[in-house]
Amino acid sequence: MMHDYDIGDKVEVCSEEEGFEGSYFEATVVACIENGEYAVRYTNLLSDDESAPLIEIVKANEVRPLPPCVNPQDFNFYQKVDAFDNDGWWIGLIISEKIATQNGYYYGVYFQNTNETIHFRFDQIRVHHEWVDGEWILEESMRPPMKKVDYKEGDKVEVCSKEEGFIGSYYEGTIVSCLENGKYVVCYKNLIEDDNSGRYLKETLYPKELRPLPPRVRNPTNFKRNQKVDAFDNDGWWLGVIASEKMVQQKIDYYKVYFPNCNESIYYPSHRIRLHHQWFAGHWIK
Repeated sequence: MMHDYDIGDKVEVCSEEEGFEGSYFEATVVACIENGEYAVRYTNLLSDDESAPLIEIVKANEVRPLPPCVNPQDFNFYQKVDAFDNDGWWIGLIISEKIATQNGYYYGVYFQNTNETIHFRFDQIRVHHEWVDGEWILEESMRPPMKKVDYKEGDKVEVCSKEEGFIGSYYEGTIVSCLENGKYVVCYKNLIEDDNSGRYLKETLYPKELRPLPPRVRNPTNFKRNQKVDAFDNDGWWLGVIASEKMVQQKIDYYKVYFPNCNESIYYPSHRIRLHHQWFAGHWIK
């Protein structure tokens, strides 16, 4: 069912430009053309000389109304959402719990088209709706096929911390016991008990708190600016972004790593940085 728009209507335009397929950009209809096309003025996109908002002629099937405004309290694992980036809305999946930072709440959003994960503030994410035959359809989840992982005693794993101030960091450990209730007892490689005994910390954990060790790959000789990495600090691995060119001191390569969750940058030697991989639905993705 084709929808008719009037001058002044607020709409979203689906981009067909290479690299932007499937993204939507807010605009206003400024003219209705006899052949069924529309002239739209974008809200956030500028003309090539950046002197004024971009105006384009678009086909009717490239236009849809603004989606319903929904104000959720939280987002759920594998919930289908739109995330606002590069002046438009992009379809993705929630693949993390809510992360509390001094700058607000964040969620990890996975984009299947580009096979990457980016963290967005809560107010940069909206509930996804599909425009089908002139009606809005709510799609709450899009759970991919889950590859079940059964751990056994002796397996090396990484544990996701949920402790305040450490959310999103991972700590290496070994499975020392598989319990009948489906949980696992993990002995950490670097964390020590608080009782000054010197013994390594053990915890009983749910499977969803564990992941295998990431793929062992040779780190690049040179990391690139804006490359997503993990940096080893405080006995665990923390997700960050390379924020500088290589700096050499006493024949050791250093890079500045920016951590968006705490809005902090720290220099690390290259041997304490690894390529980032995301554990998603039982599979490793870069």
